[in-house]
Amino acid sequence: MDRGKKEATILWYIENYSFCKQEKEEALLGPYFETEELEGTAWCLLFFPRGSTKAEKGFISLYIYREDDNGPEYVSTKFELSILAEDGSVLSSKEYDRSFERWQMKGSDDFLKIDESFCLRNLPRDILTVRCKMWRGEGEVHRVAPICVRTRIGVETISFRHEVDNFSALKPNQKHTIRIPSHLQKDCFVTSSLYFTVDSCLDGEMMVQITPPADSYILCKRRISLLQLGYEIWCRKDDNRFDVERKDIQELPLSLTRQEILNKEIEYLQNDKLILLCECSFSTGYVYENTEEAEKQCTSSMRDERK
Repeated sequence: MDRGKKEATILWYIENYSFCKQEKEEALLGPYFETEELEGTAWCLLFFPRGSTKAEKGFISLYIYREDDNGPEYVSTKFELSILAEDGSVLSSKEYDRSFERWQMKGSDDFLKIDESFCLRNLPRDILTVRCKMWRGEGEVHRVAPICVRTRIGVETISFRHEVDNFSALKPNQKHTIRIPSHLQKDCFVTSSLYFTVDSCLDGEMMVQITPPADSYILCKRRISLLQLGYEIWCRKDDNRFDVERKDIQELPLSLTRQEILNKEIEYLQNDKLILLCECSFSTGYVYENTEEAEKQCTSSMRDERK
């Protein structure tokens, strides 16, 4: 009869973590793994970037889920779930002792509160690490080589110039639209539309509407500047990656109105041409995975997470 403590460890690296497209109650599926240390049972990790319930505000949720497997009907195990910083330090860790049936998940709704400043301090390269340890028994530890999984969230950043000739002749709600080809999606285009609205209080609010190149894409960041005599004037910067409830940033006003631009046409316009410099970053809806096991060659796969 085997004695001692049998332990399995899974390290899950999530690259471009802040670009996770999941909304509240939506999970990013983690690595699937089987372990003989737990009687041949099968498991996966479930990570909810915006929480697994509507009640959670700014918390991530983390669980381990037992799959349909050929193991016993019930299996008891101790396990530890942890979130690690990029330097390997533990940001949050919780230990559990639970019995699982098939198709059950156990973990925490409010595992860790994360916001933009937290990520800038602890995840400067935007890589979040989830660690799962599972063990049974007591005494000397019989470790198995850890399984390491790297998940990279697909991101596409597109920079372009939106030039509007005869700017002063543009009529209210008349859209000036350009198309910019996607670097990743063949025959797909980002569209940028500029127009102004008529409002007695705002002197013509300038709107810029950005439409992603594919339905699976989510616009996460956008930065718009006006080119003035070779210099950039910041007009708008938006980032919804850390929103508890993600805001739609596709169509928003600039900081300058049409009248303000016309009042300084010598500075802002070049022969009645408006030039905007735009940079947009999209979460593409794809997840790329590399699975590594000690002394085994890395195998690659891609899972389409657009659904």
